[in-house]
Amino acid sequence: MASVDRNQWLPIEKLQKLQLLKFKKIINYAYNNSKFYKDKFTRAGIQPQDIKHKEDILRIPFTTKREVLENFPYSLLAKGYKLPNCHIESTSGSSGLKLTVAFDYKAKDFCDCVYGRALFAIGYKPWQPMAYFWPYCRHRKEFHEYLGLMKKNWISSDMKAEDQLEILLRLKPKIIYCFPSILIVMAKIIENSRSRYSFLKPELIVSHAELLTEESREYIEHIFGCSVYNEYGATEFGFRMAWECKERKGLHIDIDSVLIEFLRDGDPVKTGEKGEMVITGLVNYAMPLIRYQIGDIGTLSARKCACGRGLPLVEAIEGRKDDFIKLPSGKIVSPRALTPLIRKYKEVIEFKVVQKAKDRIYVYIVSSGVLPIDTVSKIKESLLGIINENVDIFIERVGELSRTERGKLQTVISEVNDK
Repeated sequence: MASVDRNQWLPIEKLQKLQLLKFKKIINYAYNNSKFYKDKFTRAGIQPQDIKHKEDILRIPFTTKREVLENFPYSLLAKGYKLPNCHIESTSGSSGLKLTVAFDYKAKDFCDCVYGRALFAIGYKPWQPMAYFWPYCRHRKEFHEYLGLMKKNWISSDMKAEDQLEILLRLKPKIIYCFPSILIVMAKIIENSRSRYSFLKPELIVSHAELLTEESREYIEHIFGCSVYNEYGATEFGFRMAWECKERKGLHIDIDSVLIEFLRDGDPVKTGEKGEMVITGLVNYAMPLIRYQIGDIGTLSARKCACGRGLPLVEAIEGRKDDFIKLPSGKIVSPRALTPLIRKYKEVIEFKVVQKAKDRIYVYIVSSGVLPIDTVSKIKESLLGIINENVDIFIERVGELSRTERGKLQTVISEVNDK
């Protein structure tokens, strides 16, 4: 933990050298120990010694989710590793493909330290009780939990919000680790019953796994009375890849754990421009993942954080490529532009925007009681104002919305193939 903690304070130049060293090492290892990558490199006509600089990464072919699904475990698992001797995780399947990933235990320990680094950066103390929302409870405790450190009190993300709040009242946690969609539903219940939940006073909240807009953050902070910090990660790389410090001026990228490219049409974008994020893991030798197309869109920042950390910043994670609305003109609309227009109405508890065609969008809303016609009209009008094209919008009130197996709520989904 000590070395991982020290890394964040290194100058960016030293961190980049460390990252490049780790990158070359994992490339060489994958070529010599992973059949999948040996074959991929051979077909591309490259060898590890051809990768001398960070820019040479562009010579390496991408790895797709479909390839991981079809080649796990035998072609992807490195020589000397067997599944019973690895730590196994599965993705949520929010992209449409549920993947299994194997980690060597040294990599898992490193990722756990990265997870702790992000929490300690915002003031979390390891003896403080934590309420951790997840669709299932992990029964195997980590060693530090037996010592009473970083102990997670698991709360099912599949439970009704009222039941989740009752557990929170009983636990009185100092930190809540939760999906933003669940936090918003609970906040709306608290807002209508302030006196009942007056004893619920967390010191900080960590939002993860879903898109957190600034409007949602402000609302959650207003109701819960504490700061909300955003984290970004993926199961394929040990859950944590970028996180906010107390400055909250962007998310620090764990470049000692991952190498993230920001690309458009396969080429690097300029700093400050949106790009598709392509990720290489630097620590998992049981199952290396190189130039993995995760499907998210983000913007690399040129700013240096006032906190003094050398870890670079990503300005914002805009969401998955499939979360962007593709319009008839070719214009795309970020989910960040749409969700505040719907969420601001008190009667809206949850919602999902689904684009069925370039000129046809459906909005499914779970509301508290009847959804007023006036509210429906205002939502449609505001969405059309952003879209500003000839698109039909249909709004429907529903009893509940489908979530992923992990309990995530995808608020914006485009079923349009833009290729």
